[in-house]
Amino acid sequence: IPTNTPVAPTSPPGVTPQIISINPTADTFVSSSSPSKNFGSNSSLKIDSVPVKIAYLKFNLSPLVGKSIIAANLKLRISSSSKSVQSVKNIPDTSWIESVITYNTRPAMGVELSNFPGGSSGTWKEIPLTTYITANIGNTITIGIESTGADGMDIFSKEGGVNSPQIVASY
Repeated sequence: IPTNTPVAPTSPPGVTPQIISINPTADTFVSSSSPSKNFGSNSSLKIDSVPVKIAYLKFNLSPLVGKSIIAANLKLRISSSSKSVQSVKNIPDTSWIESVITYNTRPAMGVELSNFPGGSSGTWKEIPLTTYITANIGNTITIGIESTGADGMDIFSKEGGVNSPQIVASY
């Protein structure tokens, strides 16, 4: 069930949860206004509904193998504000390549995993994805983010260094 509130890690009394952060192995966005252009090296990922701009993030979850996940969130740093609701979706096809993908060649979006209201530039958003991440431990996953509104939101890409998107899991 999609939820807009990150789940606080809980663990047995006297046990301190460990935290692991996983950066994307690839990320980009595609744009309907430039359907054959690749944006793989951009420092930001653009999300909008007019024109359509969809962010794609690929993560290798093998660092989570053997861990009992308490909570897992997608953590994003906003670089351009939006008030529109953003929809986080599973993308079953993980074969896309960051330097090649375009709007014309993009993989299809899957089911919605969560959604969240946009936010202000310079702030972090944490989107709970515990069930999805736990079900995919050891696999490579792709997450897509699209907007329901026309006031586009930008987030930092993996080229953003300390502002890079992450899967943050406690175990």
